[in-house]
Amino acid sequence: MAIPSSAPDFEIFKYTSSSMPESLQSVPQILASSTWTHVGAPLDPDNLPASYHTWSNGTFAAGDVLGLLMPFLDFVHGLMRDTHMTHYSLSIRSQKSNSDFDIPRWHTDRRFFGAESANEDRGKVGPRKEGGSSNWKIATALVGPGTLFVKDGKRARRVQREIEARKSSERSRKGHYAVSEEHVCTSFRCLGCADMEHSVRMDMAKAVEGMETVQVGHGELVVFKVDGYNSCHGEPAMHSEPPMSTGDRVFVHVVPGKEKELRTLVEGWGLEFPKDWFIGVLQPWNENT
Repeated sequence: MAIPSSAPDFEIFKYTSSSMPESLQSVPQILASSTWTHVGAPLDPDNLPASYHTWSNGTFAAGDVLGLLMPFLDFVHGLMRDTHMTHYSLSIRSQKSNSDFDIPRWHTDRRFFGAESANEDRGKVGPRKEGGSSNWKIATALVGPGTLFVKDGKRARRVQREIEARKSSERSRKGHYAVSEEHVCTSFRCLGCADMEHSVRMDMAKAVEGMETVQVGHGELVVFKVDGYNSCHGEPAMHSEPPMSTGDRVFVHVVPGKEKELRTLVEGWGLEFPKDWFIGVLQPWNENT
């Protein structure tokens, strides 16, 4: 299924039916909040990396999410074939019930790669050009509530720009270092930048209360635009994690691309390509290592 260039900020698709076998609908009990990531060629559900099974065994009390994951992967792999994407970064994140997002975190996502084509073919969902980078992501919740999206993304992005500009101006008048042009935050965000982000988040939560939002439902996935290397550059979808205070969640997101750009990304981190790893689960002890 090809995505038309006239597509909106996000589009929701049904990838399962109510007639799914009961074995595929079972929900495992989550033991820990953790993440498993794979960067490489599309996964073969019948031959998953060993790290996946280690992660799964340490994350779920019994069972697995593979039955829930397979219909999603079938849809994603078909979409990649149609849009000429050959590789991806895929992450599965288990999250124990928490109150972190009782107040929404409205934001847009930046692109992982493809800076050279950041200003080309703006407004398109799908591959920017033959051999080029994608400007979209795919996501779903296998367990628990789906991601929230603001329907009028253009309005939400304008509001966010206004809030950020106002906050920057207020801090600039006070001589706050985090808004100085010379300030470059590292991968470990400083307290000044974290304070700025929290302040914008609170104001955005209030501003979006009067806007129409859409939530991705069970058995649905969303394809949404990402763009830019500064906030709200281009037409990225405005979205937020859902409240998770009433139950656990297993979330999956996929960043499609070409082998060269994903290889460059991973090798730039000092890792071998392809690569898979997990966070939040203890590695079993091996006496031979």
